[in-house]
Amino acid sequence: MNTIDRTDSAPAVRVSWSAGEAAYVARSDRFPGLTARNEWSALAALDEFIELVEHVRRQGDGVRPAA
Repeated sequence: MNTIDRTDSAPAVRVSWSAGEAAYVARSDRFPGLTARNEWSALAALDEFIELVEHVRRQGDGVRPAA
């Protein structure tokens, strides 16, 4: 049996409808500078947020999770 030892965990992400932006908005307290928006789908906003976090982690843009 294989065990993966990882110290990081998936951040809690909230997706809500923003009437002002006329879109679903995904954000997380762990990544306060990142948001993703999609005008058609909450799931698409979530997917875009996850891709954005992964991109930032790969690039090392200096955005760190909040403590």
